[in-house]
Amino acid sequence: MQSLRASLRAPAGIVGIVAAVALAPSAAAAQTACYVPGSGTVYRIKEPNTPTQCRSGHVEFQMSVLSNAAGGGGNAGNSGTAGGDLAGTYPNPTVVKLRGQSISLNPPSEGQLMTFSGGAWTPQTPSIASLPTNAAGTIDFSTDNGFVAKGNYGMGALPVTGPGARVEWIPKFLAFRVGKAYGTEWDPGNLGVGSIAGGLGVIASGSAAVAFGSSAAATADAAVALGNSTTASGASAFAAGNTSKASASGSVAVGTFSTASGAFSTALGSYGNTAGMTGAFVYGDHSSTSVVNAPLDNSFVVRAQHFWFGTSSAPTAASGHLIETSTGAYLSTGGTWTNTSDVNRKHGFKSVDGENILARIDSMNVTTWSYNTEADSIRHMGPTAQDFRKAFGLGDTEKAIATVDADGVSLAAIKALIRRTNELRGENDALRALLTDLGRRLSELEQIRR
Repeated sequence: MQSLRASLRAPAGIVGIVAAVALAPSAAAAQTACYVPGSGTVYRIKEPNTPTQCRSGHVEFQMSVLSNAAGGGGNAGNSGTAGGDLAGTYPNPTVVKLRGQSISLNPPSEGQLMTFSGGAWTPQTPSIASLPTNAAGTIDFSTDNGFVAKGNYGMGALPVTGPGARVEWIPKFLAFRVGKAYGTEWDPGNLGVGSIAGGLGVIASGSAAVAFGSSAAATADAAVALGNSTTASGASAFAAGNTSKASASGSVAVGTFSTASGAFSTALGSYGNTAGMTGAFVYGDHSSTSVVNAPLDNSFVVRAQHFWFGTSSAPTAASGHLIETSTGAYLSTGGTWTNTSDVNRKHGFKSVDGENILARIDSMNVTTWSYNTEADSIRHMGPTAQDFRKAFGLGDTEKAIATVDADGVSLAAIKALIRRTNELRGENDALRALLTDLGRRLSELEQIRR
């Protein structure tokens, strides 16, 4: 079978050949004309009272017209019956043959080739086998200039549907697919406009959606699904990992069995679930297959066996510490917060006057109160930060009290009270001894009188 590779407007190529081959009478005058694809009509240009060039989409060619001297009858004055590969009458003949072979009346579609099958030239969609191949029989695009596959949105038909392993560029949907479809994953109902998908059994049915992996599905606009059995069904949602789901608008689910079902929520790690809560963040470690859920909107939930916060690049994980910091402070697994108090972390030691501390405590206002964010029924006792700072000048702010400072004041006061107690005990012992001595003397005097 012979093939004629045509341009996107295949009839234009035909006209060029007809002009060069069919229209070559021995006595003819050459004229410039334009061929109109689709209608098959021809009009002259570059002559008096004619256009100077072809209109957009029309094809310029050289046409030979028989003169009166050429004879043949009926062609005088650029008119008469056309012959050879042309039909109709001049000056607007119609191309009906190519090298003497009939041309199909069916106009070619974008990208089709005119192929001669032995009976007529007919438009055919090229198969992969007709593309350039190398010696190994594979398609060869070896070129430093790359290659371009063009197309128009909404035009043409799907090259193939159903299951199969293939690479597809589908201009009708501006979509690209590579890998293998097991069923209808790459059929029209699952082709989002401007979507990209690759892998095994992946679906990108949302506009501008992206899906890569195995059985990944991005079914909403601008959604992205990556990995194994991941699903991004919320607009602009993102799901990655293994069986993770992002089902709400702007949600993110990354990890293993992570689920982001609240709008603008994030689920990370293993078995984390935002449970429909808007703006929630949930992280689940891999210590359990039980699901950890967000309890409220805009909540931050983390399941982990150890936390470390610090300014260095060497995190520590001491036994019995749930929350550990580079400062030395930590929260034990038993639930107690421990402040750092290493002597090697301190400087500028000064002695404390216990009596002065007691006097300052005595002058400091201590009341009961409730925080503004708490109910009136919830009461606390202590000084305000402003009163504490005024009395002792401790800490780096007058709006908060460091627990280590409150503990230090209390311990200094206790020591002063212990000192007072010891002094009073000494005085009591002396008075008791004196009373004992006075009692003894009184008894002796009473015996003398007798």
